[in-house]
Amino acid sequence: MKRIALLRVGVAASALFAFGSIAAAGYAQYQNRVERCFGAVGSGCAGAPFADARKLPNGNLMMKVSVGSILHDNCCLANPNGKWCGKFQEFGHDGNCDKEWNKAVWNSQPTDNRQWDTEFNPNENANLTVVSNPRTASLASNYKGGGIPRNFEVVATRKLSAPRGTNLDVGDQAFCASGKASAPKSSFNKQWITCE
Repeated sequence: MKRIALLRVGVAASALFAFGSIAAAGYAQYQNRVERCFGAVGSGCAGAPFADARKLPNGNLMMKVSVGSILHDNCCLANPNGKWCGKFQEFGHDGNCDKEWNKAVWNSQPTDNRQWDTEFNPNENANLTVVSNPRTASLASNYKGGGIPRNFEVVATRKLSAPRGTNLDVGDQAFCASGKASAPKSSFNKQWITCE
């Protein structure tokens, strides 16, 4: 019995040390990188089709954010040669961030509309410090393979949450501001939840 307890403590301590090392390495790797409007749909503060950036009177931008855009931005930070990360677009990438990209695209389509408005300061550098509590999300079967994406998130995206009434993919309730969502609803072969 004592041996099992010591083994469990040792494994937990090793896991904690390993995560601390990854987080420290992650912060060192990204601390000098400049990113703006990190987590928003589109590249930087430019927006994208079906997700235009709107300039506000105070100079800030109202931009669309989706779980897919958050996942893809974080994936690209960890995998700069991934799909649609920097210079690697549809072809030539290393195979990373493919599912996250597909989810981001589907989340912004008018037929799904799994996005919400968030105000960004286009002159503010995003805080790219790796957090110890990344949120998990689902990659539905129509996002090429399904499953759960790798857990990696930074402070800048950790604060982005969907307000009450926002529709999200089933399994994405961690991205609701309340952390809670309705039971799944379905129509025309699509399923979704709504943030409470």
